[in-house]
Amino acid sequence: MREELGDFISILCVKAMIAGIEKSMGRRASAIAMRAAGRERGKQLGATRGNNQAKLSLEDLTASIRQILGKEGTRLCLVEQIIRGENVYSVYVKEIIGSCSELEGAKSFCTYTNGVIQGLLEVFLGEKLFPKQIESVLNYCHQEVLEFTVIP
Repeated sequence: MREELGDFISILCVKAMIAGIEKSMGRRASAIAMRAAGRERGKQLGATRGNNQAKLSLEDLTASIRQILGKEGTRLCLVEQIIRGENVYSVYVKEIIGSCSELEGAKSFCTYTNGVIQGLLEVFLGEKLFPKQIESVLNYCHQEVLEFTVIP
């Protein structure tokens, strides 16, 4: 896209942008906007793979999302695992923007990443989902855990 600088920018610039949005809009309003933006991006990314891929096995679903968001794709995060429970999907991710360069115990959330994964899952599964961050590396966990509950 950019002739000399290429397609990627520094995570520090993205973090500064997020901090500026939080400062100007407030934490709650910015979280809503970031999640909505992420969800829209996830739907766009999912649409490039074809609509409703509900027939994918959980392993194939995980591999598809890992490829889209990982080293071979957008480099947004590393998706380690997706587990399906009763009406809920738990997604285990690493190296998200929200926790990058933050100190342990900080109250940073991965709202944009959460939204992107929500959008992808909704496209692939053909179901509406409610997102929630369960665990964070900032709270002394080994990875981020995001939960997506199926909305009937």
